[in-house]
Amino acid sequence: PVEAPVEAPVEAPVEAPVEAPVALFASERTILAPLAARELGRAELLARLGHTQRSGSFRKAIDKLLRLAWVERTIPDKPNSRLQMYRLTQAGSEFLRKRGEVDE
Repeated sequence: PVEAPVEAPVEAPVEAPVEAPVALFASERTILAPLAARELGRAELLARLGHTQRSGSFRKAIDKLLRLAWVERTIPDKPNSRLQMYRLTQAGSEFLRKRGEVDE
């Protein structure tokens, strides 16, 4: 015997989106934390990571933080400019505040 599937009506839609926790690597945390104080250039961020030249881990970390919209470029039209600096966005600031890594 074949039974018809039971279809229950949806009682209430989901009110708030579920936020998945974001795991950060040490290099990403090392970049994100000092940006809470001020804008920094690539050379300053590399020095904080202990690098003298741009590395793959730095590029991946910056790309991830840009994709998450926690960091933004000060010259968005010229991502490879020698004058390019990075700053923390409101979303990045909120993330750090939730983690207790920055004061309000």
